[in-house]
Amino acid sequence: MKDLKIKNLYFYPIKSCQAIEVNNVTIEKIGFKYDRSFAVIDSQNKILTARENPKLLNISSTIDDGNLLLSTPEKPSVSIDLNKVLTSKIDIQIFSDTANAKVVGSETDDWLSDTLNKKPTSCYTFRTT
Repeated sequence: MKDLKIKNLYFYPIKSCQAIEVNNVTIEKIGFKYDRSFAVIDSQNKILTARENPKLLNISSTIDDGNLLLSTPEKPSVSIDLNKVLTSKIDIQIFSDTANAKVVGSETDDWLSDTLNKKPTSCYTFRTT
């Protein structure tokens, strides 16, 4: 068997948004830390994907000093504190499954609603370690 070499390593903090290229990752029980840990949800608590809203593909993210920063070329960024305790919980629909999720916050919700031209829109975290 040939030796395998990883040339590029990516993860996607928010489902259907742009990837982050990294040199190393922390691997947890459920995969790469922060990989697909967040999703954008519509007013019916259903996950939005780029199939339904291609504008998600314009959202880039970076992780800096414990914050997930979301941005687009047209807008200033919004920050999600990755260490903040998220208390408001809901059930969300992920394709044919239901998952428990936690609300990120109204500032992020407003930013996403404005960016995606879809109201109300929210960001939730649904992966836990």
